[in-house]
Amino acid sequence: MDFRTALNLVAAGLGVALLPRLLLLDAPPSVVALPMRQPTFVRRLYTCRFDTRGVSASIRRLEMYLREVVAEL
Repeated sequence: MDFRTALNLVAAGLGVALLPRLLLLDAPPSVVALPMRQPTFVRRLYTCRFDTRGVSASIRRLEMYLREVVAEL
């Protein structure tokens, strides 16, 4: 789960790795990134909050925005 370490190991010539696209934005020039075509990977993202009876409007709004953004990924 330490993606930065995995990227540095790849940059040092010590292996290959499956990494999130965002991490590759500042990848060393020696790293070659190839998109995965098949199979399609699924990533599940979760929000966590206290289990309370009442959820504030701001928390509901944040959860709504997060769902919208994730739907675009």
